[in-house]
Amino acid sequence: ILHMLQEGPNVSATGFKVTIPEGLTIRQAVKELARQHPDATQFKDSEAFIRAASNPELIRELGIDAPTLEGFLMPDTYLFDDEPAPEVVVRRMVEHFQSEYDALLKEFPAAAHRDKLEVVTMASLVEEESKVNAERPTVAAVIANRVQKKMPLDFDSTLQFALDKYGQRLLDSDKQVDSPYNTYRNAGLPPGPI
Repeated sequence: ILHMLQEGPNVSATGFKVTIPEGLTIRQAVKELARQHPDATQFKDSEAFIRAASNPELIRELGIDAPTLEGFLMPDTYLFDDEPAPEVVVRRMVEHFQSEYDALLKEFPAAAHRDKLEVVTMASLVEEESKVNAERPTVAAVIANRVQKKMPLDFDSTLQFALDKYGQRLLDSDKQVDSPYNTYRNAGLPPGPI
């Protein structure tokens, strides 16, 4: 039994493993799934996963009050018996997120009154704006102060999300994009996680 525990779960040859690293958007996660499983029929149509993560009925059924599941898909490694449909992966990731979120609320009960979408949005900004863990409290304080003062956040990370422009230089003209995620033009938090 000890050897079995050390080796981890026994996944059969027909088992299917999905690993989603931290900090990826839904679009980036889709690319990662396609990279991990180039022969998987369920991930050939990258839009199928995006549709699943944006399906209003599934979102409502999962108890999330947001237009998409951006920020609610828990990064981790998931094991399935067979190649799963995108909806199955999405459901498992959100259920894992909810389990982790509930555990955090038990640890920090004062946060239970906070709006979940606002908390996850702020957490996503802290994740993207912090280079090292030690910076996170400072970044969170900057966000909270600017939101309280109804100031624009002026974050490049929100522009990168709005424009799907990662790893590229942002231009001054990018700061003029008409998007609710453009925190140079709009004060307060963006409408959802990035």
